[in-house]
Amino acid sequence: MKNKIIFKAAVLAVTFLLMSIAGAKAWTSMETRAIPPFVVGNAATEASQVGCAYGFKIEPWPTGTPPYIVNVDGVGTITITDFSNTHFKWTSTFPIYAVIVKAGDEVNIFYYDGGATGDTEFLYTPLGPQGQHQAISHVTFCWNVPDQVIPEVPLGTVVATVSMIAAFGAYFGLRKRVSTPL
Repeated sequence: MKNKIIFKAAVLAVTFLLMSIAGAKAWTSMETRAIPPFVVGNAATEASQVGCAYGFKIEPWPTGTPPYIVNVDGVGTITITDFSNTHFKWTSTFPIYAVIVKAGDEVNIFYYDGGATGDTEFLYTPLGPQGQHQAISHVTFCWNVPDQVIPEVPLGTVVATVSMIAAFGAYFGLRKRVSTPL
């Protein structure tokens, strides 16, 4: 009886630990990070400054009615789903690791650890001297080499696999040893 309780406690502890770790990384919303002074350039130059191998620059910023769809040759598509001259939402058919939003002499850089195929939150321009968001000059989407992208594994699969491994380990570790005479 005592072994069963210890076994169940071990499985629950491992499951909760994994869920808390994985839950923190399951969906990474945008975040900004400070980098040295940003140097505006072509898409490759801008992507390299945020640690990415490739970039695609949308310049000039679109006007009209959304969606605005861009075909990135040999990679996929990026769709600007909702936009104005100061903010936008996006989706992509391939993982994006950073989005650079330039306005005036400033940039906002939004990072997606592990890559993302869209954002339901608005990405926006830096604030100008009057405290208002400035008009978008250009936006650069940044990504890495496709074969370097680690595919996402559903959180439930990870938790179930690790829980099963922990359960088997606890079972074999706690079961009574039976000795057989020689």
